[in-house]
Amino acid sequence: MQWRHPNVFNKECVIVCVLSRGRRGDDGKVYRVTQPWEWHVSFDNVVWVGADENEMNWRIGHNYLTVFPDLTSNRLLLATPGKDASVWQAFAAELLRHNGNPKALQDVAIDMSAAHVSGVSDNFGNAQVVYDKFHVIQYVVEACDQIRKIESRADARKRDQLERTRWIWRKNRVNWTAKEALKWESMARERCVTGMAYEMRLVLQGIYERKDVEEARKLFGNWCAWVRAMREQTGELLEPMARVARMIEGHLEGILVPRYFQWKGGGLDGWRMMATDDTGTDLWTVAGAWEELEGGGVAV
Repeated sequence: MQWRHPNVFNKECVIVCVLSRGRRGDDGKVYRVTQPWEWHVSFDNVVWVGADENEMNWRIGHNYLTVFPDLTSNRLLLATPGKDASVWQAFAAELLRHNGNPKALQDVAIDMSAAHVSGVSDNFGNAQVVYDKFHVIQYVVEACDQIRKIESRADARKRDQLERTRWIWRKNRVNWTAKEALKWESMARERCVTGMAYEMRLVLQGIYERKDVEEARKLFGNWCAWVRAMREQTGELLEPMARVARMIEGHLEGILVPRYFQWKGGGLDGWRMMATDDTGTDLWTVAGAWEELEGGGVAV
């Protein structure tokens, strides 16, 4: 039999082996050894799941794996190729195959892409859509990086300042090195638009520290208004952040679902941290790569 293994040094790797057999002592019957990923699992108590896609080949792109973790029991339920609405059909079929019920699903934590929203609506009509903090902050982080690139291309002097700063904007300040902190101070004096976008990201993260949902609603509105005002002043440079503001305004009810807005379990953010080993290897990708060559996905 053959199984797909994670790539080794960017080379496709396949495990080929003959499964051993044994003989039971009580009745003498011969049996084939069962691999761990073939063990029976039950999804009958699954009520809250998340969904996120991982890019499998960052050099080429367009090769994605969507993972579905159970956010109640912190286990990976399914990893399947693709990131369009069809992955939700595959997940619904997998639930049924393992004694689960798509109608029993109460909540799903997803990003704001139309494909995920459509997939949930078509296959899990009873579920409440929750736009997880992990995904909201991820949009803002990516917008900040886009602004860095736009500003670097637009201004030669800023290009020199922003060179080799990509990871500064992806970290929280407490995680900066001393060198990165000094770099920030020099850029702050030059009124860098990328620095303004970074401040917007930190303010947005701070809203999630609020305990009252209605207070958070007001602060989200203020944040979006601030972004729009700065967009008018700075022009196209801040457009990526303005797009995020419009997205948040259009999906605010899903962001502010009361029972999950202040949930301290971490949602997809907490799950992703749990699913990364000590070396930083993304175990979602590793788990998803363990699939039989002729199969479309794997339940874990």
